[in-house]
Amino acid sequence: AAAAAVAGGEVKATSQADDCSGHGVLYEEEKSLGVNVCQCFQCYSGPHCDVLIENCSLETRVAEATLFQEWFEDHSPITLDVTITPAYHAGYLKSPRVFPPVGTPYDKNSFDSVSRLLNNSIHALHSAVGNADSTSYTLVVGAGGVQLIDAALYALTQGKNANKSMHVSASSPYYPHFHQTSDLNPLTNWMEDIDSACQMHANSLIEVVTYPNNPDNEAMPSMCKSANAHIVDLVYHFPHIFSNVTRRDDDLQIYSLSKLSGFAASRIGWALVKDPEIASIMSNYMWLQSTAAAVESQLRAIKILTAITMSTKSPSTQGNFFNFARSLLDDRWANLVSMFESQSRFSLAGKPGSLFMWIRCNDVKDKGDCAAPFASVGITTETGVNYGSGTNYVRICMGHHPSTFHLLKQRLFKLLSMRSDTVANFVLENNTEEEQSDQDEQDVRRAVTKTPRPAFRGSDYSSMTSTLSSHLEKYSSFGVSVTPCNDFTVSDLHVVARRLQEHRNLTFQAIYETTHDSRRLAFTSAPTAHSLSTRQSDFEVGVKFEQEIAASSDHANVLVRDALCHKIVMQYVHHLSHAKKASLGSIKLPALPKSYHFVEEDEEAKKKRSASAVTTSTSLSSENEGHLLAARDIYTNATKCIVCHITNSSHPEPTLPPNPNPAPYVPDWPRQFDVRFGLTTKDFKNMSSHMHFSADFPGMHIHHSKCVKDFLPQLPAVDGPCNLTFHANGLWFTYKDKNTAKTGIDACCNVVLTDMTSNLGVNELGGFYFVKNTTTTTYYGNEVKAQMWTNGKRLQPPNGFRIFIGPDGEDVHYHNGGPYLLEWALAKRNVVPQPESTFQLPANPNCANPCGGSSGSNEEGQMIDGEDATHALITSYVAAARQSFLQN
Repeated sequence: AAAAAVAGGEVKATSQADDCSGHGVLYEEEKSLGVNVCQCFQCYSGPHCDVLIENCSLETRVAEATLFQEWFEDHSPITLDVTITPAYHAGYLKSPRVFPPVGTPYDKNSFDSVSRLLNNSIHALHSAVGNADSTSYTLVVGAGGVQLIDAALYALTQGKNANKSMHVSASSPYYPHFHQTSDLNPLTNWMEDIDSACQMHANSLIEVVTYPNNPDNEAMPSMCKSANAHIVDLVYHFPHIFSNVTRRDDDLQIYSLSKLSGFAASRIGWALVKDPEIASIMSNYMWLQSTAAAVESQLRAIKILTAITMSTKSPSTQGNFFNFARSLLDDRWANLVSMFESQSRFSLAGKPGSLFMWIRCNDVKDKGDCAAPFASVGITTETGVNYGSGTNYVRICMGHHPSTFHLLKQRLFKLLSMRSDTVANFVLENNTEEEQSDQDEQDVRRAVTKTPRPAFRGSDYSSMTSTLSSHLEKYSSFGVSVTPCNDFTVSDLHVVARRLQEHRNLTFQAIYETTHDSRRLAFTSAPTAHSLSTRQSDFEVGVKFEQEIAASSDHANVLVRDALCHKIVMQYVHHLSHAKKASLGSIKLPALPKSYHFVEEDEEAKKKRSASAVTTSTSLSSENEGHLLAARDIYTNATKCIVCHITNSSHPEPTLPPNPNPAPYVPDWPRQFDVRFGLTTKDFKNMSSHMHFSADFPGMHIHHSKCVKDFLPQLPAVDGPCNLTFHANGLWFTYKDKNTAKTGIDACCNVVLTDMTSNLGVNELGGFYFVKNTTTTTYYGNEVKAQMWTNGKRLQPPNGFRIFIGPDGEDVHYHNGGPYLLEWALAKRNVVPQPESTFQLPANPNCANPCGGSSGSNEEGQMIDGEDATHALITSYVAAARQSFLQN
């Protein structure tokens, strides 16, 4: 798919560029000046722009939208040709250039006719698009959006704010010019953290908001409603770039001809300003800078805006500018998304649809300078540091002429197809000579790639299993035959697993272990029957354990059998090299089971067994319950990968009721960040807490300044601070006791040992349903608009568990609907690398002991003896910790 995206379609030459090979343009306007050669686009040269320059780097930092040129040349309802006679406005244009709201009387003789025409065309555009009621604003015209932003910042330091030290801030990632112009302005002070700026300087704060945002195309809201003033950059708030265009009523709005149409060199922008005094100061500022916008630019802008406005009445895609431009962007994004989905080294971090790609580097080796790998293939990017983000982000403009975009696709394809150092290191360092000959680069690349390609995914559990089982049948030429899972016994499946165990490739397992990939679980056994805190690594011990659990009841047998079918398919596909599959000979593999076993099914089965056990042996019911919990754990571990193979869903069961509400887009969590939050329980309100998260460690560390009382029965009662630390293999509880003062080491116990990889991923809302748009309160007590989400059937937090996502895509509020009545009110994330030491456990041997289990500490910090964790304690964990903490 990625190769087709690069190769698909020829570069279309514009009518003006027919003699320039599609890679340049011959300007008719410059022929009279003696320029009769093509002006070549990036990385091309020669009289006809047909020579590709070697070692030429594509400049993608400039925000261009020249891809829209095709519409103006081929589909505009009017000609855009402009003829200028020698007498046309030879003198200065009249001043002022501020137009009062429509209907307000003014002296028309104080404006030139060209300025009045431009004023009218701007109002007509907004009326047709519906993104602002421009008639109620004072209109200020300037030489582009950047000049208007500069003028607005100056104007907001005057008048009532003249004696204040004004501060400027914006939510990251932000357009770099906001920071740059604030630094140049001696009357303003830039503040990087919008939350701190709002808390400390709201009455002197100018917040700049871009909607939708540059560079990530998110619907960026104001983060400080109480700020002294707001400048709202709306240059992208048109329907060809943003799908949810609404009428804005902000006090000061900025628009730009270049981002709307692509005509950047004409330098025309306008501001809609509610306060006429602010508008007047802006106008005077620009007059002192450059008098008025050039008359030639104004004349051209009138024609461009008129053509766009007239096109909105066209029912056809080609005739309507916004529809045509949207289709061009959609085509480009479809190509780009397919390329990025084929690998995991880089991610498209922003929302598709805009003129920019906001790209995150995921590999550790790239995070220090995400621009470097792109530079290595000839793409000059802009670092995320300029946008208030980290070195692990870059921005790339993709709105260039088709010639430049074609080169960009080719170079991106080269980079995204490159063998990363991760692959090379595993091949060279972890393989014996025999193992290296057993695999090829494509094998290792697939092991490194985490996201399945579309051809290996289904819309639900049923279609997913059908799709993957059909792919298994393609190995029939290797001697593979596929048989329904329920035709096998557990013993039959263990015979197949032993054979695959002998031939598995250790390189693949090393990759899965290092990257915490769920595929690493294919050859690991389940926990022992009597303790979820012990995991057996020996294969045969695991086999014996699985057979024992399967023999305990019919229901446990089905769970273990179906788990083994899932594991064996994963073993064959993801743990054997292509060469080994070809040489293995005849083998009978199970198809994936056609149904998924939910926890609710186990509860029903337990009730039936309990009723039966009453007439035979009461002790058998308790033992079977423990065996069934173990069978459930075997099954859950074996099916962790299926969510990745289901398109846009983490619900494996096709019989789930459909979500009646279309889910809005919510970005994934950043890979590393920390966030403050206030915790409210039945005992206290807004208790200060702090969460640290790293998907790379992976780990999560939650600090409470005061410990929650009676949350889990096995946790020690702590009157003071405490911590919860999540690792990929379990959850720990740490706190300071009397012994800490002597040793400097915190007390520690283990809440549970189990695989928590899925709880430490960046897709927070997998398995959650979107409920509705509503409001909630922030960490600072401000009311904001928010999306409400609640848990789906696969996930098992208590009924009524709700997540509220703010307008900027960040978590704002959690409500735990279970018996614990917890609420989290979250501040804005601090997206910075998290030290690994944050997630390290204290050097306390008690960390190996279960909380409330066989040993722990008394109030004096001394070791005490006790019984092993009981089934009731395990049940308590399943009903509480897994249902609450894991989803938080």
